[in-house]
Amino acid sequence: MPVRLVMSECKATADLVAVYGIDKESFQRFRAFDVDAAAVEDFKADKSGALMGVEMARRFGYKVGEYVTLPKLEGVSFTVRGIYTTGGTVYDNVVLVGRRFLQECVDAQGISSQFQVKVKDGVNPEQVAAEIDTLPATVKTRTLSEKAFMGSAFEDLAGMMEYARIVAVATLLVLLVAIGNTISMATRDRIREIAVLRTLGFTRRSIMGTVLAESFTISVIGGAVGLLIAWLAFTFGRFVIAVCGMSIRFALAPEMIFLVAVVIGALGLAGGLVPAIASSRRNVAHSLRHVD
Repeated sequence: MPVRLVMSECKATADLVAVYGIDKESFQRFRAFDVDAAAVEDFKADKSGALMGVEMARRFGYKVGEYVTLPKLEGVSFTVRGIYTTGGTVYDNVVLVGRRFLQECVDAQGISSQFQVKVKDGVNPEQVAAEIDTLPATVKTRTLSEKAFMGSAFEDLAGMMEYARIVAVATLLVLLVAIGNTISMATRDRIREIAVLRTLGFTRRSIMGTVLAESFTISVIGGAVGLLIAWLAFTFGRFVIAVCGMSIRFALAPEMIFLVAVVIGALGLAGGLVPAIASSRRNVAHSLRHVD
């Protein structure tokens, strides 16, 4: 199936708009589009009709029946005939229109951006791709399996992800220092109170445990607030980053929430460890005479 692709930018961006010109009669053979059958019939009957991915519709607030003009895409205009979902794939962030209609809109009649090939079950897609590139075509082709194509499309994001990891590690170190400093100041303000607890029979281990519990509790509360803010931002902000027509929507996965909770708890214990040890080892007599 030949495809004409038109997009606002072909680089890593948070505001990409991609329109795919496809064959209206065969596009459903290539991907599982969950869309109302009546909407598909309206899409096929309307030359300027479009099917829009659910994430694209949510991001811009488009509704079925709405007439849309995209100034960033040479003024391409269409009527939304239906909204589909593919279960969270990158195609939930694109618009589907007729290929010939899109070619006319951008004055590129007969010119396609790519060809999609569906292979039979059990066939090696890498072998098929290599054979396609040996065919006597009028233009030079570079055929990739979908997995390889997706990998190459997001290579541009590798540097961004590496930078994000560095920032994350630096942030964790800053948090560790901040927690340690906060608990140290709190224990210094309560030197006499801690000494009184020691005279009442509290052991060094129990003092240490109390300080660590305070540090852990503060960290968990702060982490919970941060996770809540992140969840609200990702859920209602619908942040998307895209490159060359492929889009990724950011979301908080359950395993990520669990990992963050573990890291925050560990930071709380690590940050409070030194103040806890120092508090448990202070001389009781000197601490009782301490003056703020």
